[in-house]
Parts: sequence; structure tokens; C-alpha cells
Amino acid sequence: MASQSSRQALITGGASGFGLATARALLEQGGQVAIGDVDTHRLEKAAEDLNSENLLPLELDVTSKTSAQAAVATCVDAFGGLDTLVNSAGVLDFALLDEI
Repeated sequence: MASQSSRQALITGGASGFGLATARALLEQGGQVAIGDVDTHRLEKAAEDLNSENLLPLELDVTSKTSAQAAVATCVDAFGGLDTLVNSAGVLDFALLDEI
């Protein structure tokens, strides 16, 4: 298991809430952290607030396989690998139970 200081992490939903708090903690431990979020305004604000050379903000829509694959590839290219994934994105979809 990698130590926190050597972590190369991708955090979905990383621009707010638990994702943002996790990003802050990993960055404070010296990790390389990508925060992915569909909300570009929040993503920009989070990047400004975190203000770290080890941060990689990414536009990421977790409901899109193509977007998720591109985010992982970008992290691997930028960090030389990826060893941590934090799934913190919230997806809300209303449907009847038998349709889910």
C-alpha cells in the first residue's frame, strides 16, 4: 500500500464536500491529486482554494465512460501512474424502482 505522501490520486466529485476535503488532506501529505468534477465553476474555485503544484483539476462526468477513461489517462500521463481512486461524485437519477 502506498504511503499518503506518495499517493497519485483521482478524486471524482473533488470540487466540493467530501471529495474536496479528501483532496486537501492528500495534498497536505504531499500526494499528487487530480480532482474531477462536472461543475467547471466549482472546479476552478476548488483549484484556486487548494493552490498546489501537485493538483490537477479535470472536467469529469462520471456518467460518461469516455470522460472517465480520459480522466484516468490524463492522470497517468501527468503523475506517471495512478494508485488511488476516491469515488465521491454524487449522481442523482429519479426512476421507478423496477426501472433502475
